[in-house]
Amino acid sequence: MMNKESISGKNNKIFISPSIKDKVNITVNGNSNKITIDENVIVKSYLNINIQGSNCTVNIKNGTTFEGTNILLAENDNYIIIGEDCMFALNTCILASDFHSIIDCKSGKRINTQKGVKLNNHIWVATNALILKNTSVGSNTVIGAGSIVSGNLPNNCIVCGIPAKVVKKNINWARELLNNDSDFLIPKKIIDENITFNIESDIKKYNNFIVGWAFIENKTSIDDKMLFMVTTRKGKKLYFPGYKYDSKDVADYFHNPNYGHSRFKFFINLELKEIKEIKIIIIKHDVGYSKTIYKSGSEVK
Repeated sequence: MMNKESISGKNNKIFISPSIKDKVNITVNGNSNKITIDENVIVKSYLNINIQGSNCTVNIKNGTTFEGTNILLAENDNYIIIGEDCMFALNTCILASDFHSIIDCKSGKRINTQKGVKLNNHIWVATNALILKNTSVGSNTVIGAGSIVSGNLPNNCIVCGIPAKVVKKNINWARELLNNDSDFLIPKKIIDENITFNIESDIKKYNNFIVGWAFIENKTSIDDKMLFMVTTRKGKKLYFPGYKYDSKDVADYFHNPNYGHSRFKFFINLELKEIKEIKIIIIKHDVGYSKTIYKSGSEVK
């Protein structure tokens, strides 16, 4: 699909990576709108963005992918914010405004005013799902195929139906189609030692959860499987997957051409006050080699 732009108005700002520009179709009728799509966003089929109003914002963050999505919003001072590593399947839609009026017969006033949409990190929006205005979706959540979503939805759940309701809690999801439990197997043995791998890591507090990355170099090949083991203050151990991805900026800064390198990111759906320790676990032949990257009391940016 060829890129089409129809921009009417003043002071509209559009920031889109050249690598996806030919697959993003933009219509803007209004002033001082801002569309920002981060460099690492992938559009596999098409992404249509339609703004009918002024002072509106569309912000799509790193790692999010689109198979074929429509994003529409009208009226002034509206917004659609999509977090990192979200995945939109074919024929999905975010509609942050009604494009027609519903009027109360007694007062004569319009009652269906606009309200924005915010999707947090790592959300899977399945085929034919529709996200309506006044919606906030927590991280690591799956929106089922054909669902119609509105309101506030929690983290780590599956929502389905019309209207969408929570049908399962305490879940996470991965882009990879895992064959069975062994593909995400907790290592039979976890060894605490000073790993020969060179590890650079960073974790940050983001609202009520933790996000971070780990960059690894080693002279031998690096396994593509990684876990992040979290020990809570109550002593419970929780495991979160590491998602491998490319990052040119970090590779240029850290990379030694004589070494292999990989970068993984992770999302931990816990408040910082609940966490005692975070360990990175590199899985090699069913053995996990672990290294602590955070302890309670350490600085988290």
